Amino acid sequence: MLDVWYLHAYPGRDNPISHPDTKSRAVISKVMAKAARSRNMLTKVADSNGRGSWRFRDDPPVLIPVSPATRQKIIEALNLYSQTPPMERRLMLSRYHVMDVARRVVGVGSVGTRAYLVLLFGNGDADPLFLQMKESAQPAHGPYVPLPSRLQPLRRPKTEAVPILTP
Repeated sequence: MLDVWYLHAYPGRDNPISHPDTKSRAVISKVMAKAARSRNMLTKVADSNGRGSWRFRDDPPVLIPVSPATRQKIIEALNLYSQTPPMERRLMLSRYHVMDVARRVVGVGSVGTRAYLVLLFGNGDADPLFLQMKESAQPAHGPYVPLPSRLQPLRRPKTEAVPILTP
């Protein structure tokens, strides 16, 4: 399904509309090679039961399973979020369903915040999508230094939640 999403960019082929310079072509080639390597990420972090269901592999302390209640809260938060991006991203997300959720330990700058890795699938096993959801915390200086209005935290519109990502 992501192949359809990126079809307009003609991955791996010269785009007849744009003609990037040599340096840009080198960057594009490097990104394409990395994307090809990351296609194997699914089998590195998850196991299939052979009947179309995938689960994250337990890999403490980096990746650990979550309780059913936490899993449900993450899916609900993702459903709420999925109503807020631009229409084309909402459309893309609506084509995926949640397969599993795991808690993930993140880098040094995020120590102390909760982070989750969500495994979604679109059009079969060959179409995985990994999303990282991270807790957002107010900066330590937040109460003392007012932000300019252009930097105020994004206030997502309150909408009636219509689940588009099914568990």
